[in-house]
Amino acid sequence: MKIALFTKEINNLKTEALVIGLHEDFDIAIHLQELGGQVVFDERLEAQVSSRRIDTGFASFMNYVWASPRTYAKHKIRSRWHMYTVVGLCAIGYLPVRIMHRGYDPKRDCFAWSRVFAPSTAMQRVDPTANVA
Repeated sequence: MKIALFTKEINNLKTEALVIGLHEDFDIAIHLQELGGQVVFDERLEAQVSSRRIDTGFASFMNYVWASPRTYAKHKIRSRWHMYTVVGLCAIGYLPVRIMHRGYDPKRDCFAWSRVFAPSTAMQRVDPTANVA
């Protein structure tokens, strides 16, 4: 019963986080700590990183970049100030990185200007929790 209630609460937190533009994983971890849970760093874990966010428009990209500072601000965590430098660097680096990302031709393993201005072929990411009850 406790697990079912916990799962429901986590899903509510995820929904709230997505609606107000927070990083849901940070938000859930902060809530868990507030409830006495322990969140730890495990250096053995590995995660893949994709570049799909750079293939969105600038406003959408920056909305995503601002999610971390928004999450920390919502919880009144003061250590968020270092993030503003990262936000600035992301804003400055968006265009050059987007050009490099869009222009890379994986078939020829080289840069092609024709790909920079071609329509995006990026696919929407499927929510891995969509089928979780």
